[in-house]
Order: sequence, then structure tokens, then C-alpha cells
Amino acid sequence: MGILDVIKHSKDIAGTATRTSNQITRLDNETLRSFQLYLLDIYKDVKKVCDHYGIKLYVIGGTALGAVRHHGFIPWDDDIDVSMTRDDFEIFKGAFEKELSDKYILNAPNYSPVCFRRFPRILKKDSFYRSMEDGNNEEINHISIDLFLIENTPDNQFVRALKGHGCNFLFLVSSAVYFFENRSDEVKKFFWSAGEKARVYYAVKTCAGAVFSFMSSSKWFCLADKAVQWKRPSDNCCMATGRKRYLGEIMKREQWFPGVEADFEGEKVLIFSDYDYYLRNLYHDYMVIPPEGAREAHTLCEIKFTRKD
Repeated sequence: MGILDVIKHSKDIAGTATRTSNQITRLDNETLRSFQLYLLDIYKDVKKVCDHYGIKLYVIGGTALGAVRHHGFIPWDDDIDVSMTRDDFEIFKGAFEKELSDKYILNAPNYSPVCFRRFPRILKKDSFYRSMEDGNNEEINHISIDLFLIENTPDNQFVRALKGHGCNFLFLVSSAVYFFENRSDEVKKFFWSAGEKARVYYAVKTCAGAVFSFMSSSKWFCLADKAVQWKRPSDNCCMATGRKRYLGEIMKREQWFPGVEADFEGEKVLIFSDYDYYLRNLYHDYMVIPPEGAREAHTLCEIKFTRKD
């Protein structure tokens, strides 16, 4: 397997390793449901603040798919992903400090002293969640929801392609450096036991991370966060830090906004206006239930959480 194949299929390779590893904690149905409701509590807290400050909070990815297909969580899912515009995020940062910082941590590029992802995360302080990729980083070993920002995108196709490829390169570098910084015997065993593709994936990411480790992953994440921004008005927007990166999730502005309501676990949530196009782009025939062996899984190692009374 070549390096380009590893990059192209990295999510599938990591997913296969996760599904087959005996190092990953798999939640029973009762614990999974408690976890889902805990995440829903976090979402409600964030949504309440967003509503108060006039910020539109969208559910995206698997959460949006769950709203459309299941009217709630995908039965085996264990996360919530949300989104807002870059402009709204500037408002949200101030609102977070006033309203949520007693219970939560906002970790984000160009906001936190040290950031741990290319996108913001909202972490619950009185919880513990350790994943394989995060290792023993006490600052972020908490249950969280991920926040993806919607960016203006150059309307000129050449400029957009140039910017998009540059941003995607920064994403790959920052991810590799973070992987290198958090390498451990546990992580090596995880990939080494999952077959040849996973071993190549581990070797490529470790080597690439070593090459670019002259700068910390946090600084790379901040650089990437600045690179994705486009301050000019545009007819197109993208979710640059989403699963398909900068060039893979571009839609016309009217396809994103103003959004439509959907039911999710008894709550009204906001999904993108052209959610059918958005979900088909991510999941193709999204109303078809995938077989068990093809379902997404996360690298959960340890979890401790409490429910609100």
C-alpha cells in the first residue's frame, strides 16, 4: 500500500483497527444509552446559550443523519457533532466565558493556550473520557461534543482549489504531528495488531509527524485555522474541518442556510436547508442501515460520567 492510498483511506483503516481491536472499550446497550443522554444534556446547555445570544447551532454529520433517519441518535452512535458559522463562533467565545465556563472547557485553535484538534471542542469538566488518539492528555480527557465551523469559500474555482489543497495539507501535517506527539506502546500495539494496512498507516503518520515536529501540533492547528478563513463575501461556504476536509464539503450558501428543524430525541434541532444533498455527499444512500461491520466506531479506552439530577 502506497502513501497516497494511506492518506486517501486513512479513516477506513483507522475504523477497521477500532472495530477489531481488543484494546477498545465497547459499551453495553444500557451504558451507551446513558452516554447518549449525557451528551444530549451537554447539547442542551450549549443550545440554550446559543439561542440566548442569537447564534444558530446546527447538528451535523452522524447527528444530522440520526435526526433524519432515526429522529434521535443512530442506535450505535456515541457522539454529537454541531456546527455554526465563523462569525457566530466569534460571538460564542464571549458567551461561553460568561455562561458555560464554570461547567465546561472550550478548547479551540487560536483561543486556547494549547489546542488539541483542528476544530473546537466543548468538554465537560466533571467527566473522564480517554481515547486512543488523545492518550493521557488530562486537559482534554473529558466527554465532549465537537464543533465544526462553516467558512466563506472563494467563488473563483482556481483560488478555491489552491486554498483548499493548501489547507488540506496543513490538516494532514497537524494531524500527523499530533499523532507523533502522542505515540505510545499502546497506540503502536493498536495498529500493529490490525494488519498490514494499519501498520503502514502507523508508520506513515509517525514518520510524517516526526518530519514536521519542529513545530508543535497546537501551532500547526492554529496555522490551519487561520488558513481556512476567508473574510470576503461569497456565494459558497464549506465545512473545512469536516470529514471530507476543505474541498469535500462545499455547498451554495442557500443550501446551508437558514436551515430546517428536525426531531432529535424529543428536541427540535436545526439541520442544513439542503440536508439531502449534504447527507448524500457524506453517506451516499444515507437511509440504508449499514451492516454491523461497516459502522463507525470511536477509539474509547476509558469513560466515567455523571448525569444531571
